[in-house]
Amino acid sequence: MCIGTVIMWVRYNTTAAKTWRVIVYSARHPGGLTVASRAFTLERGWYGRGFGVHQAYQGLSAVCVTATESFGTSCVHFSGPAS
Repeated sequence: MCIGTVIMWVRYNTTAAKTWRVIVYSARHPGGLTVASRAFTLERGWYGRGFGVHQAYQGLSAVCVTATESFGTSCVHFSGPAS
């Protein structure tokens, strides 16, 4: 289960138009579900934004952040309780 805020810090070397997305992976959404997104046109520099995750997800396995035309996806992975 997860309710909280995902914060993205990104550095752009040139002006860029991007859509930042927060994706959750859970038992109900094993292929991923975009729960927050925002489009930006940003100048060169560092940027940080917070995205609220306002719903609980049973069987949560990962929360990931990405942007259009990015070099990858950053994720926090979750596992069940240790037995």
